[in-house]
Amino acid sequence: MGWNWGAFLLPVIWGAFNRVWTGLFGIVIGFAPGQFLPLAIIAYVAFSFLMGYRGNEWAWRAKRWESTDHFQRVQKSWTTWGMVGFVVLMVSILAAISSGGGDSI
Repeated sequence: MGWNWGAFLLPVIWGAFNRVWTGLFGIVIGFAPGQFLPLAIIAYVAFSFLMGYRGNEWAWRAKRWESTDHFQRVQKSWTTWGMVGFVVLMVSILAAISSGGGDSI
């Protein structure tokens, strides 16, 4: 059914709103202890790819849709919001890095 950018970029939120409860697994990954952070990041990226790859299929089965057109419109909206969220996150990270990340004394 094609790639789903909303599911890839916002897997937890997208999953909850589309009744794809697999998306909530992202929360579990996010609570990994600090010493496992590199592994948690790799796991979250892999998880996001899985959500992007299978998201349309899972969302189509999980919810009742008026039509395929309705489904596509909703998922396109999620793509837009996913992109907005990604840009906001990147700008926030760059702002934190450029300000020294709070390491000043």
